[in-house]
Order: sequence, then C-alpha cells, then structure tokens
Amino acid sequence: MSTKHGNITHMKLGQDLISLGLKIQKHEIPLDYVLNEINVSALEEINNSTDWEKDVTTVGKISALMEIQAITQSDLARELKVSRQYVSDLLSGKKPLNSKTISRIAQLLGVKSSAIIKV
Repeated sequence: MSTKHGNITHMKLGQDLISLGLKIQKHEIPLDYVLNEINVSALEEINNSTDWEKDVTTVGKISALMEIQAITQSDLARELKVSRQYVSDLLSGKKPLNSKTISRIAQLLGVKSSAIIKV
C-alpha cells in the first residue's frame, strides 16, 4: 500500500501499532503525546468495530505479539516451562490452546487474555 507516508504493508502497520500500544502501556511514550499526534475519532471508530478481529486467529495474535517483542518460541517455552517443540505445536495448530495456556501466554506477553482470544 502506498500512502503519504511511503510504502507500508498491512503487517508492518499492524506491528507498529501493537508496538506503540505496548510502549504506551509501559509508560515509555506519554499518552498525551500520542493523543495529540493521531486522529482520535478514527481510533475510536476502529475500537468500536470488532469486524476486523474476526480474521485474526488467536495464534496469529500471539505470533504477532511475540514478533513485536522479539520473543522466540524458545523464549516462550522456557517461560512456560515446556519444550520448544510443544510451543511450536501450539503455534502451528498441532496441539490445542487451552484457556490456562492462553492466560499464561497473555501474561508473559503483557496483555489480557481477552486481547488474544479470537472473537
């Protein structure tokens, strides 16, 4: 996609927005600064619509958050105290994600479980 900001992909924009959100949550970027720089009404419109979330799987959300935070499958496995192969199987859909595992992964990624569960 070409915009007034140059060439940007959907994936890159999504990653940048998630990264921005995480920085705001960690107070690395002042919220007032961000609110002064973005179109708040567009953000509110997007926030009130969950249609876009229907296309993003739980595994997709976890994978995106891992990539943004530079967390590898090995890192996640170590924190979960499971094998890297088990994490690989979870993220490839070979093993089911249960609510306890989703909750633990969400905690490790610094988000609420509801943020990664597919709507």
